[in-house]
Amino acid sequence: MIALPIGGVWSDRLPRQLVMLTSDVVRALVHGIIGALLITGHAQLWQLAAGAFAFSFAGGFFQPASSALTPQTVSAPLLQCANALMGLSRSATDVAGPAIAGILVALIGPGWVFVIDSATFVVSAVSLALLRVERIAGQARTNFWSELVEGLRAVTSRRWYLLNLGAHALWNFGVAAFFVLGPLVAKQRLGGASAWG
Repeated sequence: MIALPIGGVWSDRLPRQLVMLTSDVVRALVHGIIGALLITGHAQLWQLAAGAFAFSFAGGFFQPASSALTPQTVSAPLLQCANALMGLSRSATDVAGPAIAGILVALIGPGWVFVIDSATFVVSAVSLALLRVERIAGQARTNFWSELVEGLRAVTSRRWYLLNLGAHALWNFGVAAFFVLGPLVAKQRLGGASAWG
């Protein structure tokens, strides 16, 4: 949540493709390092927490840049279809990703799952690097903090949007409990990682 507004400002200031590429590279490195730490048995809780923070923060830059880049890659008549496909792919990976990861954790271990996920970000970065997008002329820029405050003011001035954000924030807290307690319940009462998968 914290990185999204900051990522939004930078996505308007820098080439969006570059913002997305940087986000992918950071996330690939983070998950690669976490995977290596887990595989070698050297992972500590603080490292996992720091990695989760860095990964999430980088993801907060990717989302606004991705939303803004889509209209640059498809024509106006195809924009609705493109946005629908983007939403469908995000939803499908949100549902299928944890299930596949759970099965892989049971079969090959958590470290290798992080390494595989790291590779997916490398594939995404290479795909983005190969994408040819026309540069758009930027607007005259003001101070970064002024733009950030202006964006936050635009969000808070729309009650319907603020309620939507509040609902999503509650969901994020609820789903975090599910992903923390779910594996614990699976380990203690359902037979382990394969049950959770």
